[in-house]
Formats: sequence, structure tokens, C-alpha cells
Amino acid sequence: MRGVFSPVSSRYSKSHCIGVMRIVGTKMYRLEFVFFILLVSGFLFAFEAPFSRPNVNDYPLYGSKTTFWNAYKHFSSFYKVGPKHAERENEPSMFFYFGRHSIRYPSKKQITWMSSQLPELIKEILAAHEAGRGSLSWDQIDRLQKWRPRMIEKKAKLVSKSGELESSQIAKMYFEAFPGLLNASKVELKVGITDKKRTRQTAESFLAGLKEMQGGFNTSVEDRKSLYLYRLCKKELLKTEKHRIKPKGQTKELLYSSVNTALMSKLGLDREFSHDDMKLLHLTCAFEVAIYNDSTWCAIFDEPNLKRMEYIHDLHYINKDNGRYYNGNATCDIFKDLVSTIRSQMDPSRKSVTKLYFSHSGAMVKLWSALGVFNEKRPLNGFVSDPNRYLRTSLVDPFNSHFIVTMFRKNDKYHIVPMAQGYPISIDGCSEPPCSVEKFLQHYEELISRCIIDHICPINQREPKNESSDSSSSDDDKEE
Repeated sequence: MRGVFSPVSSRYSKSHCIGVMRIVGTKMYRLEFVFFILLVSGFLFAFEAPFSRPNVNDYPLYGSKTTFWNAYKHFSSFYKVGPKHAERENEPSMFFYFGRHSIRYPSKKQITWMSSQLPELIKEILAAHEAGRGSLSWDQIDRLQKWRPRMIEKKAKLVSKSGELESSQIAKMYFEAFPGLLNASKVELKVGITDKKRTRQTAESFLAGLKEMQGGFNTSVEDRKSLYLYRLCKKELLKTEKHRIKPKGQTKELLYSSVNTALMSKLGLDREFSHDDMKLLHLTCAFEVAIYNDSTWCAIFDEPNLKRMEYIHDLHYINKDNGRYYNGNATCDIFKDLVSTIRSQMDPSRKSVTKLYFSHSGAMVKLWSALGVFNEKRPLNGFVSDPNRYLRTSLVDPFNSHFIVTMFRKNDKYHIVPMAQGYPISIDGCSEPPCSVEKFLQHYEELISRCIIDHICPINQREPKNESSDSSSSDDDKEE
């Protein structure tokens, strides 16, 4: 039986795309090795496109547009995670899952830019190549000549086929690790989403994965305002925050300047790229990799510049971080739900409960901050001096990013195991998991007691502001 600290891995990735792969004597292989083989075999082969050559770049981390499996693969290289095995007397009695939605299409505005501007850029690049400028290979030039826009506006911000597959795989991964808690016939299963269609699509794909493992079952999906409280009460919450860490303004300028110089040289162009154009080129690379498992546009960046663009993305999120007090209030309802669930499950006569909540990037980033993890303690001042920065949105805020709390009983005492992206981690109130449930509850009940959200933003006033619909042309980062 897998221990509660075992980083769970999936054996479904490649089999769902290119057939069943049988491995004889799997006990001889380390889980990490098996998972690596599945990754390099192309398990996220996009159903929406024919097979194409793998991306020439080996750096797969693109900020918040990173796929979950790429984040999973690299997570333990940057963060301290719990031991792989821990003895437990009983099966966990609670499974609390809070996650971001799955891989989605870009916004209408971004798709329009890709469809209208990239063909013109290709003409410029080809003309420069004919004139003997630039350093793209013949293969890269050939791929640019063959590139055509594949994304259409009516799919803007909706979950892609690759996203449906990824969510289904994650569900199967956890069913294998916690079969008793994800079997709908054995637990009280509750599913919550936001008012955006992409969270409903993610929930449905996750449930579809569970149904494949155990047969069909019925469960309702509920729109829960607590999952997007940060958006409903943003104006009121911002008034409560006085201190926040800000990156120095010159940092981004230096990074963009380096990327711009490299792009001009590699593409053979004598004009500069705007910041927006560089961000959109990087987003095109990231979205195409996530949706189609390959992108022609990643090749215009070398690895150092892919890392610079990732770092710019991290700085953007640090700049958006409104501080621990704000984030604690923005996620207060989530902690109330978690604490209440733990309390109820400490009664052994109660049926085990599993809660699956699907939200957005904005909620995930604030939740991590409130938990006291992945926070930068000082301003980031330059790429060279911060190669090992603690906040990496590629790893903590990818598509399908999630936080899990399980509870189990050992020696008649209850213990908590918090997990991020499938790995046990330390959080405020649980420094050495598995930790005492009393210690955990003491910390988060104290946090809840300090919440003022009900006073500054009463529940009957929490109405959606219609800031951006699923197909909105508004800025992509306003509602991830």
C-alpha cells in the first residue's frame, strides 16, 4: 500500500495517447524513472493535431502556462518535500482538493494577435533569412514557413482536449493513491466550481477520470462564491493591505532588453520588439506546447531567454501579490470550509468526505501565500543574482496546480498531510508533516478569527462583477 508521503505518479499518460505500454517487473523500477519514461514518450500528445516533431527546446517551464506534468517533474528539484513513505494505521478519512482549472485556450485578444501578427512576422523573418541575416537553422525556417494559426476565437479561454486529458489523468493518479477516498460509493463526494465555464469543464474531466476507474456515478457540481472571493471582494480587500513586496522597476527593463537583443539577432531583424510582443510570442510558445505538445515559436528563444521570460512572469506575480493580510482574508472562506471538514471527520462514526474544488490562478497564488509557502521574503533584483528564487510560478501555479489536505488516524490520534502538486510539503501550522491535527487546527482557527471579510464584504453583497467572461477579450492575466 502506498504511504501517505509517496509522490503519486501516473501510469496512464502514454497509454491514453499511443496505446498500452506494458512494463515487466515494474517493482524493479523507481517511480521517478517510470514517470520520466512516460514524459519523454510524449504522453501529452495533443488530440487536436497530428504528430509533429518534438520542440527543439528542452526547457518546458513557461510560468502559469506550464502543464501540470512538467511542473510535477521539476517540483522536487526546487522545493523541499516530505519523505516518500510514512506508516499509517488506517486509510485517510478525508481528502480536500483545491485546484486551478486545466489547460485552456488563450483569450480572444491573444488569439486575434496570433492569427494576424504572426504571419506578418514570419514574412519578415523569411526575408531576413533570404538576405543572409539571422541564425535560425534551415529546419526552423522550414517549420516557420509551414506554420498556420490553429486556434479559433470561439474556443477562447475554454479547456482544450489536452486539458481534459490532463485533468482525467490527475484524477486517476489520485484514485490509485487513495482509492477509498475517491470511490464515490464509499464517500460523501462534493464538487465546487466558480462562475467560469473552464472550471466546470475541469471538474467534469476530473470526474470522468474517476468514473473510468470505478464505473459511473452521479454527483452534483455547485457554483461556490468562496472559490472566487478574491475577485468578488477585491476592492474592499485592497483597502486592508498596507505592506507588500515589490520588485524593482529596472529589473524587468533589463530582462526585456536582453531578450529583445537576442531575438533581433537570431531572427535577423533590425527593429525592436515591444514588451507586449515579446510576452505574446512567449505565450504562443507556451500555449501551443500545452495544447498541441509542440510549438514552432519556442525555437526563436534559446534556453537563457526562455528563463528570462519565465522570470518576468514571476516578477509580474510578485507585483500582483497584495500581501499576507489581504491574501488571508481573500481565502478565509476556504480555510473555514477546510477546518469545518476536519472537525467533522474527527468523528469516526461519520462517513468519509471528499471535497474537490476548482478555481483559478488568482485564488491559488493567494492560497499559497496564506499558507506561508512559496513566498519571496525580499524584492528580486536581477536574473543573475536570483537563479534559485523561491517563487516559481511554473511550479506553483501551472495549469491544474492544486493543494490537498488528507487526514488519517494513527495510535488513536489524527494527523494531517498537506500536499502541493502531489508532494507532501511544510506549511504554516504543519512544519513537519504528518503533523498533529490539533496543532494544525489551532493555527488556522486563529487565522479565521482574524478574518474581517464578513464585515467588509458581506456574503449577500458578493455578486459577480462580470469582469471577464470565458471568451472575453480582456487582458489574460485579469482572470486566469
